[in-house]
Amino acid sequence: MIITQLLGGLGNQLFQYALGRRLAHDHGVPLKLDVKFYQQNTLRAYKLHHFNIQAEIAADKEINRFVGKEPHRKAMRWLQRRVLPYERRPLVKERTLAFDPAVLRTPSDAYLEGYWQSERYFHAIERLLRDELTFRTPPDSANARLLDQIRGVSNSISLHVRRGDYVTSKEVNSYLGIIPLDYYREAIKRIVAAIPDAHFFVFSDDPGWVRANISTDHPITYVTHNGADKDYEDLRLMANCRHHIIANSSFSWWGAWLASTPEQIIYAPQRWGNNPELNHSDRIPEHWQRI
Repeated sequence: MIITQLLGGLGNQLFQYALGRRLAHDHGVPLKLDVKFYQQNTLRAYKLHHFNIQAEIAADKEINRFVGKEPHRKAMRWLQRRVLPYERRPLVKERTLAFDPAVLRTPSDAYLEGYWQSERYFHAIERLLRDELTFRTPPDSANARLLDQIRGVSNSISLHVRRGDYVTSKEVNSYLGIIPLDYYREAIKRIVAAIPDAHFFVFSDDPGWVRANISTDHPITYVTHNGADKDYEDLRLMANCRHHIIANSSFSWWGAWLASTPEQIIYAPQRWGNNPELNHSDRIPEHWQRI
């Protein structure tokens, strides 16, 4: 059995699911999800039930078999570090932001703890993931209408601006930071040079800011009707656009990855975070373009 710990927003959950599914598939064992984080954190919610995933929620006794009950968890982790090589530990904790090939040698009975934000962890099961990461929950009427509009536009461009805690939290701002407007201006300039009939669909957790700061002479639709509780609706709309300008956000990363349209253009920021000591080199797939 593979158990993967889920934490963070929808984009993070998708990365955590993707690695867990890869390992469960390779070993031919069930995948289960530890969702206890969402019992304690009221700012985020478990969202993978909106997709056709192949996983069940892990029971407490299944989780405790790997991580133990408090106050014994630290002792269990210390013992594993002293006794077992990394790839043989039943408790696998992420140790680098870069792709770590040792993780793919995780044993068939293990618990995963980390973010795992690299396509290299799950590229081998890309087709399987694309089948499973389709939406189980149908769109509501407002999103169904906008979905039809996006599908009816020959050159739809999703543009995502992430602000929220990137602005309000000093800790998050120092770690990731806000992508400057110059990035979006340059991305818009490049994409309209390649696609003269572009129609932009703009997504953000700060709709007032994007209306005031993101503009173009081309058709533009500001998608503002989905709140945080319906972020999966925004993700579905993004994934149906043909081309993408993403933020330094796992959310719009998945909006672009799930689209996978032929000859799609994807622009991503060259600088993913503010800390130069952190290695984000594996974050962006090779065929995406960085600005």
